[in-house]
Amino acid sequence: MPPVPLPFPVSALPGRRPGEGQGDLVNVYARKVGDLIRWQRVPGAIRHTQGNGTRTYFPSVPAKPILNGPRGQLAVNDTLLSVWGTQVVRTLPDGTETILGGQVLTGTGPVTMAFNLRMPIPDVVLVDNGSVYFVNLTAMTVDPYPDADITIANSVDYYSGYFVWSRSDGTIYASDLQSTVVDTLSYAKAEAVADRLLRMYASAPVLLACGTESIEIMQDAGSSPYPFQRVTVLPVGLLGTWAIAGGTKIWDRPLCFASNDHTVRQLKGMDPVIVSTDDVTQDIEIEARAGRSELLYAQAYTFGESAVWSLSSPTWTWEYNLSTAGWHRRRSYQPGDEIPHDKVPWRALWSVHYNNRWIAQDTLDGGLIEITSDAMSEPEILTARPHPGPNEPLYIAYKAPLVARCDSAPMKAAPAGIRMPAIYLDFTVGFNVDGVEEPSVMLSWSHDGGATWANPIVRHLGGEGEFRTLVTLRSTGRSTHQGMRLRWECVDPIPLAFHGAMAPRTTASLPRQVGVVVTGGGLSGA
Repeated sequence: MPPVPLPFPVSALPGRRPGEGQGDLVNVYARKVGDLIRWQRVPGAIRHTQGNGTRTYFPSVPAKPILNGPRGQLAVNDTLLSVWGTQVVRTLPDGTETILGGQVLTGTGPVTMAFNLRMPIPDVVLVDNGSVYFVNLTAMTVDPYPDADITIANSVDYYSGYFVWSRSDGTIYASDLQSTVVDTLSYAKAEAVADRLLRMYASAPVLLACGTESIEIMQDAGSSPYPFQRVTVLPVGLLGTWAIAGGTKIWDRPLCFASNDHTVRQLKGMDPVIVSTDDVTQDIEIEARAGRSELLYAQAYTFGESAVWSLSSPTWTWEYNLSTAGWHRRRSYQPGDEIPHDKVPWRALWSVHYNNRWIAQDTLDGGLIEITSDAMSEPEILTARPHPGPNEPLYIAYKAPLVARCDSAPMKAAPAGIRMPAIYLDFTVGFNVDGVEEPSVMLSWSHDGGATWANPIVRHLGGEGEFRTLVTLRSTGRSTHQGMRLRWECVDPIPLAFHGAMAPRTTASLPRQVGVVVTGGGLSGA
């Protein structure tokens, strides 16, 4: 056979069973560079404000609040509002955090928040657990909403100058222009389909009333007292309240959402186009059938030229890169053997664009983290020491590597087996990274469709000035009819770049048939 390039995927297709996978990307994404494909590590994260463990570990900062239970965020000009448990916390650009007084929130799930353009200080509205609150940025308090006509809602958003609320019975309320006042007649019904209304979601130039079986699209008609009118109805619904993100209030790309048929759709104009793969759809369907639709959390962020829509469940995170139209999986390192390696999601939730940064809430250690491609790992995790000695610290600091993994699709010629005497992998080499003397990559392979993998073999990627380093793998043996799959993993925090792999002397051979004779054009036992 001529030299064979190994088929690495541009979109993750792990499959449900051994032999079905067509390649996987974990903390890795593929992008086109000229006429070539380059595989790179996804952005890491750095600490923006101190985590809970850090605040407990260092007694010099006991005044910092302990924050648990991330529930949502809103960037209001130079102020970042984050909801942690029952508290609303204000963060300023210098990292100063203040817990707002007043009302204590009663819910435990995510919240919706919105602000208007009132000057000099915007009005901020928060909906939590069916109740409506007013966030007073002057008094630094959370207060009951000032208009008694709005006390119950399941979501709030801001659209075209108005606050807009929804109720599960399909009722939609709108405030006066740039005001918290609500006219008693300023309401309408989302009643094109007899379904339950989950939330309002604004993405100019339209407003979406998201139901469980349909989505009604509205626009500002300038009418009074209720200012909106329905334009059209989409024949798909929103699977879970929090499974939607993107649109013009987040970035310059379309919004995406998990729909009631378990696919992920991108709203192109008025057309909800399916962008999910079978693997993504099946993972969403498993969560929906288990009754965990309300635990699907979507968010969006950008880095470089890439715009990423991220969907997390309690056990996984899938990300869709709108710039490349490719999917990859994302995982955060979590110390402890009690958590299966392949059953962990990304630790970041509710990312918002604040102060020219993408800031998310940290589900592992509290505090805020910044998503940035400048980071090749994630913030350390402090875990309580089980039995500290008299002179030992109470906490153990675990590094949190961003482990990049890329699996090829099978190179196969069924029913023949494949033999690759040598495989050459094209990595960028010669790194000069502080704290990483010998950057390396771990290689393993599978001959049975990914059911089992060989023990990893370490190959160095070259330190400073070692630009002639060639990554080579030899003597992988002969595969079954399932073909040969190659996997590489990188733990070291380096600017990883992979350009492909080549096997120059690949051969295929049919398995030896033992005790089989040919009779009448068929096969039978001897």
